Amino acid sequence: MLNRLANLNAEAQSYYNKWNRDKKLVTIANAEKDLAVNNTLQKIIKENGLDLDILLKKKTDEDPSLLSAGDAAREDRENLENINAAAK
Repeated sequence: MLNRLANLNAEAQSYYNKWNRDKKLVTIANAEKDLAVNNTLQKIIKENGLDLDILLKKKTDEDPSLLSAGDAAREDRENLENINAAAK
């Protein structure tokens, strides 16, 4: 009986480990996709002669509450870059 319980526990642990690993891989894949989209948007903005920082400054001059949102977005981008670098 104890042997059977030990086997069931080991099997459950194996499934949990696989699920946890898969969850991490999905998180990394989503972060890479978000980073790719962000990089593409930045490329389009630069190709069209636009500067994202200037656009953000213009908007934040109009509405100062957006300043913290811009800082948060910049921090999110840095976090995604760090996740992507750690995944490699």
